[in-house]
Amino acid sequence: MLIYIAMKAFFVKRGIYPKFKHDYVVEFGSPLPSGFPRSYLPDVLFSLILDGLITVNEFNRLAGIIGDDGDGRLFLRDLILYSDVFLELSKYCYQEKELEQNVFWIIPYAPTFSIMLALANRRRNFVIDISFLNTVQLQYVLRYCSLYDVLVCSYFRWDILPYVSKIILDTRLNLSQLLPKLPVSIRNFAKNDFITLEIKNGDFSICNDTYEFIEFKGKRVPKEPEPTLSGKEYDILDEVLNSGGIVTFKMLYEVLKDIKPIVKLVNASLLELRQGQVSITGRGLRFYEAGRKKSD
Repeated sequence: MLIYIAMKAFFVKRGIYPKFKHDYVVEFGSPLPSGFPRSYLPDVLFSLILDGLITVNEFNRLAGIIGDDGDGRLFLRDLILYSDVFLELSKYCYQEKELEQNVFWIIPYAPTFSIMLALANRRRNFVIDISFLNTVQLQYVLRYCSLYDVLVCSYFRWDILPYVSKIILDTRLNLSQLLPKLPVSIRNFAKNDFITLEIKNGDFSICNDTYEFIEFKGKRVPKEPEPTLSGKEYDILDEVLNSGGIVTFKMLYEVLKDIKPIVKLVNASLLELRQGQVSITGRGLRFYEAGRKKSD
């Protein structure tokens, strides 16, 4: 059972966040990290299932091809080779250097992935906007949260309460679901104000905690990723294409004396191996064209 009773949850107007010396992952901010530790590969891939971007079969394929063994980092620009999903995601994940305080944005169609990517690069506690998560996605994200992370939502929701010890309410929000559950003595709080409630054994009581708030505005600026083929991989596609788009596997192997790059390109669906013949695919042509434009 997941228990995060020390956590705080803020229910505040959209774009408003509590001011902490934390990193942030919010609706609008700066680009997400360009990569993540290799050991987090299964966790990152599963977040894509929850966002509806890949299937379970695709999860198994990608986990098998890429692998989570070993140290080091995986970069989204390199994962483009294995799935077009990463082509779209990498447009929003290109922060390379450490900042004094990170304020990462959330990709609208991939909120679980966005938060998971930020948490995989954790260096301190986080303020996390969970407004775009459903209950299942929320429960998954909470597995990677610490007791001192802070949750923020732009509307009141009950599914957060089992995991927090305090809630901070912006009284300008619609709190009609909550009010009947509060003791009569604390229902008549002032509008245009914030109120802190402590939760203990399912009961609510007022706290005198005060917080400062900050507003994050802006827009997400996508950036086209660089082509991801190495020179050797590009040369293999070039060899196949110059041979009419199809060659025998034996001939290609005799030229390369190395099977690994062929296997990589077949796994990435850039080449297709059938009955001893290797042919370039439509996806392979697209990568080849992108590499050619870069070399020009």
